[in-house]
Formats: sequence, structure tokens, C-alpha cells
Amino acid sequence: MSLTSNFDYCIEMGIAQVRQIFHLAFKSEDRYPHNVGPITRTFSGREMVLNVRVHDDEHRAANLFFQDEKHMLFSFPFDLTVEVADAPDPALSRVTLQVRVEVPGKVDTWVETEEVLGISFFEVTATDVNIVTLDGLPSINIDNFLAAIHNKYEDIPHVYTDGSGGELILYDGNRDATLVPPNSSGAEITAVLEDHGGDEYLKIIAPIHVTVPLPAGGEYASYGNIVFWRRVVRTGTTINVEMGTEPADAALQTQINLDNVAGQRAAEEAGIEAELHAAYVAETIPHSRTLGPATLNIYDGTRDPELE
Repeated sequence: MSLTSNFDYCIEMGIAQVRQIFHLAFKSEDRYPHNVGPITRTFSGREMVLNVRVHDDEHRAANLFFQDEKHMLFSFPFDLTVEVADAPDPALSRVTLQVRVEVPGKVDTWVETEEVLGISFFEVTATDVNIVTLDGLPSINIDNFLAAIHNKYEDIPHVYTDGSGGELILYDGNRDATLVPPNSSGAEITAVLEDHGGDEYLKIIAPIHVTVPLPAGGEYASYGNIVFWRRVVRTGTTINVEMGTEPADAALQTQINLDNVAGQRAAEEAGIEAELHAAYVAETIPHSRTLGPATLNIYDGTRDPELE
């Protein structure tokens, strides 16, 4: 005699029948939404918009497994699309991740108009969800750093002044056609990743033009480049470049290299000469000195008309 627990009849279904019912039921998007979003979240100070799509087709099928008589394990493939409007690298403004997760469910019954057998997920927490595979994460390399630098160049000043008439122009290829003088070489900002003492650094080389007024009149002008290093800090979820902190290592201090070396030397000499003239006028340098019966006069043009 069959054990039917006082029911008129019982039906025993294997995993194949359960899976078939599951796939048929899962087609109902009203009950099981296949698209969720947009969801707005902020991570690392950046606002992100997420859209989630769950799949169940012959290429990426959902699945289920019995764990015991009271528990089942569901496997779902997702597309997780992340959009960041202000991504440092524009190529990373939209990234789609392909994820497969496993979610436990409890076989349970509850009463509405009749006793119903179903699956409950009420006891499931985030720690119960297992990420089986995760594909599509971008591999951040020097190309992404460079793209971020070129993108940031559009948002920062390209001309800097020091209040005394000195001027520095920062170039990045021909991205700013309004600069005067224009970038004579057309060179872009370049960068490489380097290891120094076990730490990762981003070395940036940027073309520049400087103009410096000379104390004696005129100005010194030269093209060149500025070279600086900034430490890169990577964690499991973030990559940060410490742009606001110059390394303490003297070998990694900012360097300025100018093409017009002869003009620079002449400017330095002119500066020294101007300082000597100023010292003479201020009488830091004495104009007359008595040496026994003799008198020594020091002239600087006609800057001291009282000398005889």
C-alpha cells in the first residue's frame, strides 16, 4: 500500500520535471522581472547607474539543483551594465559585466486559499549569494591612464602665470589650438608605469613653453617639458593616483627641462648683473673706499653722480 499521507494521490517529480516547470515559470516577466534598473549608486565618490538583466536561454541558461529535501540551489546568469558619466577614461564610461550567481532557496509551504508548495527566499542574505564567475572586468593598464590624462587635460587650465609676468603653457598635442605660441613639436603628454622600491609610480612627461621677464629688460622664452612622478595605489576595488602628493624621494622630484639652454644661461647672467646693479644703487656695494693715502672709487656707469 502506497504512503500518500491521507492525500488521494501523490505525484513524484524528478529534477528534470522540476527544471522544466522552473524554466516555464521563469518566462513570466510579470512575476520574475528579467530587467532591473536603472539603479543609482555612488562608489569612490562617483555616481554610477546600474542596469541588470537576467538570462535563461540556450546560450546562458538558468539552472537549479536539489541540496537536500528542503533546500534548492538556483544558478542565474546576469548582465550587469555600469554607466559612469564622469569616468576618468571615456572608454570606461559604460562597462558590461557577465556574472553567474548561485542563490539558495528553501522548499516551503504556505496557505492562501489552499496549501501551496513553493520556494522561499526570505531567509537569504547577501552573504548567502555566491558569485561563481565574473567576466568583463576591464584590465587597467597604461593606455587607460593616458586616456584619463588626455581627458582631464580638457578640464584644467592650460596657461599659468606667477604675477610677475612669468608664464607657463601646458600642451597636450594640439588639443588646444588657441594657445600662443602653439605647440611647435605637436608632442602629446606621455606616461609610463614604473616600480620604485616596491611601489608603483606613474611617470608623466608633459610638453611646456615658459616665458620669464628679465630684470634688465626683455624676456627669456623656451620650449621644454615637465617630468613628475605620482604614486599609484591599487586595492581589490579601486585604483588611485596620488596627484596632490609629491614623492619624498629626491630622485622622484619634479623636473623641468628647457630646450633654450643658451638663452637660459644668458638670462641667468643678466639676472646676476641686474642684482649687482641693484646692490650698487642700494650701496650694499660701497662706492668709495680709502686705502691709506689713496682713494678707491667703484663706478657703475653714472649711477652715482657724486663720485669724483
